[in-house]
Amino acid sequence: MTTLSRTVRTPVRILKFLNHFFIGGTERQFIHVANGLDRSRFAVEIACLQRDGPLLDSLHPETPLHTYPVEGSLYSWRSICSQFRLVKDVRKRKFDIVHTYGWYPNVFAIPASRLASCPAIIASIRDTGAYMTPAKIQALKFACSLADCVLANSDAGRSWLIEQGVKEQKIEIIRNGIIVPPGAGLQPKPGRVHREYGIPLGTPVCACIGRVVSGKGIDCYLRAARIVAGRRPDVRFLMIGARSVERNYQPELELLARELNLEHRVIFTGQRQDVPEILREVDIVVHPSLTEGLSNVILEAMAAGIPVIATRVGGNPELVEDGRTGYLVSVGDAAEIANAICRLLDHPEMARAFGERARQRVIDEFAMNRMLSKTEALYFRVLEQRLAGAARNRVHCGDHERNPFLN
Repeated sequence: MTTLSRTVRTPVRILKFLNHFFIGGTERQFIHVANGLDRSRFAVEIACLQRDGPLLDSLHPETPLHTYPVEGSLYSWRSICSQFRLVKDVRKRKFDIVHTYGWYPNVFAIPASRLASCPAIIASIRDTGAYMTPAKIQALKFACSLADCVLANSDAGRSWLIEQGVKEQKIEIIRNGIIVPPGAGLQPKPGRVHREYGIPLGTPVCACIGRVVSGKGIDCYLRAARIVAGRRPDVRFLMIGARSVERNYQPELELLARELNLEHRVIFTGQRQDVPEILREVDIVVHPSLTEGLSNVILEAMAAGIPVIATRVGGNPELVEDGRTGYLVSVGDAAEIANAICRLLDHPEMARAFGERARQRVIDEFAMNRMLSKTEALYFRVLEQRLAGAARNRVHCGDHERNPFLN
């Protein structure tokens, strides 16, 4: 009798596929996993559609990087040629697993990897489809049907995938991991950021962090700031994040700030590479998104020992414990956000306790090592299941040739 409980040969050859390396939650999680996998058990290579973005410099310097450019659309001649080159590379380099992150890599690389007969294919979907057209959702569903595993990072994401018809047994959840800074929330505030932006020392600071796009609810943050300013005129509000492809959106927000008489209270910092240092001088983080997967911003704030006010959408309730580590508020409700800010500012001991509980929850449940261990276990499990199935098929066909991927 043929046994199928064999171990996978190591190192497992993995191709991890990303769109680009601009700063974003998915991109940062991708970098953490790519750099953090145990090199004695995994041989990691990276693929992308655009070899561009500041996070390129964060990749492990010895990791091979392959680019498969697309032109115009995924159906252009150049894009199709890139897909066929990927088919050849997956076969030539004998990858055991291809793991794709995001809509474009999922739709581009999964069919090519299946055509190349890659042993195991994993699709990562890290949102709930809020920005996808019906055509994009259909294309994603097709890609998921070809994948062996569909990886979500939240219960909300898993529920959305099931609603779209993705087979429930294919879906796995691994929540984001975060590197917890030592002694966060316990260190004295140095005041560098206060001085940089002309904020008097001791002034309370709120922050909203993320790309400046319409789906982040930043206009609601500004309207909440106007309400808070009427009660606590000493508070300052940071908007930390880069401009997006919505070129006119930040000027519209800056105009709104002026109309609300907030020009001396709201500061648009632009993109910053020193967010962990800035958080040391922040009292409250507000996350007013209209839609969300599992927010790295919330996790980073919690890791820094800061109470978070977040909208009750997507994966936010999986992170923020309402009334224990922060507050959950309704989408678009500026008054509710303002009330939560004032409640925390008026009760600093309670705010400090919220922050301490938030930090401990990140240490217990969202530490980077925990996420990496779960990811490594998933890779082995999916590959073992696929190879066991292939071995079964060979036995049923009377072909007893030994599978080269199994010991």
